Amino acid sequence: MTGQPGDRDGRAAPDDAGADAASGRRRFVAPPRAQVDPACFRHPLFKAYAAYRALLTSAAWPDIDALNTTLPLPGRRFVAQDAALLADGLHYETRIAMHGHIATRVANWHDLFNALVWGRHPAIKSALNARQCLHIAAMGPQRRNRAQQALTQFDECGVIVRVADPALLPLWDGHRWHELFAAHAARWQDGGIAVAVVIGHALLEQALVPGRLLVGRCVVVQGVDDAACVA
Repeated sequence: MTGQPGDRDGRAAPDDAGADAASGRRRFVAPPRAQVDPACFRHPLFKAYAAYRALLTSAAWPDIDALNTTLPLPGRRFVAQDAALLADGLHYETRIAMHGHIATRVANWHDLFNALVWGRHPAIKSALNARQCLHIAAMGPQRRNRAQQALTQFDECGVIVRVADPALLPLWDGHRWHELFAAHAARWQDGGIAVAVVIGHALLEQALVPGRLLVGRCVVVQGVDDAACVA
C-alpha cells in the first residue's frame, strides 16, 4: 500500500485515524513511539537518515528546539504547529516560502520524518516547495491541479532509483514490470539497479510497521553513484 497523500497543505491531516470520506479508505495510523522496535531503523530504507537515529530511538519525542539544533536549515526553521501559527491563514507551502517557517506537529511520526528529510535533503525539499508555490500563486490555495498532486505524491512517497544501464530505462517508462523485476533481477542484486534514497516521509512513517507492503513514487535516474543521482 502506498502512503496516503496529505491534505491541501501537502501534509497528512491532523486526524490521521479518520476515514477518507472520498475513497472510503482509512489513513495509516503510526504505532505509538513506545511500541516501535528501534531495530526497524536498521532497515536499508532508513540508511540516509542514520545520522539522526537518536531522534527516532530516544524514549522521549524530540521537541522543536531539538529539531532546529540537530537539523539546522539556513533561512528556515521548524515551528510548532499550533493555533497561533495557523492564525496567519497561510498555506503550509506559502508559509515556508515567505517566512521560512516549517509547521511541525510535536510527538508526531509523520512530521518528524518530514523534518529528517528537510535536514538530509534540503535542496530537494526546497525545490518541491518552490514548485508548489508557483501553482498556488496561479490557482489559489483551495485548489490543486495534477502537477501539484504529483509533487505531493513524491513529497509523501518519493523514492529516487538509480539505474546504471540506460537500456533499462524504457522498461520503467513502459511499466514492463516483469522484465524489470524478474528478467533483470540480477541487476537488483549486483547494484545495477538500486534505491538511491527514500524521500517520502509518509513512506518512512509506514516502514515503522515491519513487513508492511510499501509502494513508492519513483524518479528514476541513470547513473552509477547514489550521491550523484540524488544531487
